[in-house]
Amino acid sequence: MGSKLAIKVTVAIVTDLANVTPVDESTAISNWRVKLNTPVSDTPIRAHFLGSLGSTFGPSSAMTIDEAKETLQAKKPGQAIYLSNVLDYIRRLNEGSSTQAPAGYVERSVLLGRLVVRGRM
Repeated sequence: MGSKLAIKVTVAIVTDLANVTPVDESTAISNWRVKLNTPVSDTPIRAHFLGSLGSTFGPSSAMTIDEAKETLQAKKPGQAIYLSNVLDYIRRLNEGSSTQAPAGYVERSVLLGRLVVRGRM
């Protein structure tokens, strides 16, 4: 039961982050990555679908969520889930450097995860 809840919470957080992270080229969205047992490497990946002015938001967001779900399918009880974004500017985005999302959107996504744990979402 714990593993299923952990997966549900992680999917909820990733989905929210993929939908609220400010987007230009889709690099920030694409770098929300899930890994089991060990943290994500410190090397950012390229945008799933490189665009400009948010033109590839939809496909990049969908692929980010799909990749997280695929990784989570392999989760076994007791395995740790790591959700990371290693871009050097993700902190500035979360601090409100873009008008596309309010400051603290990452923390808001985590709060959404807590609501899932409590059965309120």
